[in-house]
Amino acid sequence: MIRHKGGCYCQKIQFSTEFDPMLIFNCHCLACKKVSGSPMSTAVVYNEAEVDFSGEMKLFSYKGGTGKGVYKYFCDNCGCRILTKVDLIEGLIYIDMGVFDDWNIFEPKVEIWTKYKKNWLGEFGCIKESFEDNGTIERIQLCMENLDQRE
Repeated sequence: MIRHKGGCYCQKIQFSTEFDPMLIFNCHCLACKKVSGSPMSTAVVYNEAEVDFSGEMKLFSYKGGTGKGVYKYFCDNCGCRILTKVDLIEGLIYIDMGVFDDWNIFEPKVEIWTKYKKNWLGEFGCIKESFEDNGTIERIQLCMENLDQRE
């Protein structure tokens, strides 16, 4: 049963999954600000094998703050960014929240790189944990806590 689906603006790229997210987080890092053109980005985390994609995506890659690779996938027609993969946490993908058809049901629980968060963004009532850096170990632990639905 399809639980969540979405795609780019022009619908050239589409995706679906039977699973709920492992984690949802806001990122305030400087790279996300620049790549998204927004003061933060919100990512919905899945194991890569849990999401089916159709359509060919283009790739933009760069070195992240840890020196490891970051890979942004987007539609070459409408320019919509779909997902991110990182070498630091292989096997997980970060799908941009806004490309889900039902994005409004999601609430981020974590925010990272808060040392770059703009004061005017204020506090989000749904956030349970905040990290000045990337909080990698803690995010992996939170993802592991949500594995029970995948059995």
